[in-house]
Amino acid sequence: MQLEEKAFLATMGEPMKNVTANPEAVVDIWPYVGQIPKADMRGFVIQDGVVEYVYRTPDGRFDHVLIPTLTQNVYLVLVISRTQATVYGHLPLNLNEKYGLPTPGHSRRGV
Repeated sequence: MQLEEKAFLATMGEPMKNVTANPEAVVDIWPYVGQIPKADMRGFVIQDGVVEYVYRTPDGRFDHVLIPTLTQNVYLVLVISRTQATVYGHLPLNLNEKYGLPTPGHSRRGV
């Protein structure tokens, strides 16, 4: 399920811990990724099979798995519920847009 920003932010904590080197995965994310509707990606294309970062909440309840797209600074973020061993939801995260930078090679027209 695509998350609204409020629901996504509710799965964060301070400080998020970078656990990329040893994420201790609790669920296979790739079947979920394969079923995400194209429209949810807003025209961005992910790099199949690549996880760039994994961040964990201080209480260990959620992981944020960042899958890079072919566009610099744009990610598909999967929120993993570690307590339920499921994908809680996803959202495309365009850091260029978030920080007022141009998004290389991407137009919002027709998306």
